[in-house]
Amino acid sequence: MADEISPLMDILHFTEEETTDMLPQSNEEVEPDGDQKTMLIGKILSTTLPDGDVFILVFNSIWGTAMLVIHMLQPHFFLFKFTNLASMAMIKRRGPWSFDGDMVAFTPFNPLLSLPELDFTRQLFWVRIYQLPLGLMN
Repeated sequence: MADEISPLMDILHFTEEETTDMLPQSNEEVEPDGDQKTMLIGKILSTTLPDGDVFILVFNSIWGTAMLVIHMLQPHFFLFKFTNLASMAMIKRRGPWSFDGDMVAFTPFNPLLSLPELDFTRQLFWVRIYQLPLGLMN
């Protein structure tokens, strides 16, 4: 799968507007003391086993390695450590995110909870409805 994605990543380009939107809006850096406010736990909502190495490669390529570090915790769970709050807020704002057609859900890092105790039940995502009456469109 990594061999299939590498050529696609080579031709991935952003417009000037998209590039500006991808950059953090603030230079306020978080002290490198492992500040838990800049950490998220991500879960791939899939019934199949995802390729964790490809997941990390893809999201590092999209988001850039300068703004975060990704660690695989278990096959469906990943720890995202952002360099600052602005980068984390931007990634959350630009969601929802998916990998290989499966939703990637995020929840704040909580050092007092184990992975099964984390709550991924509330996520924002887009729904496309066709043939909607004109009065109900926005």
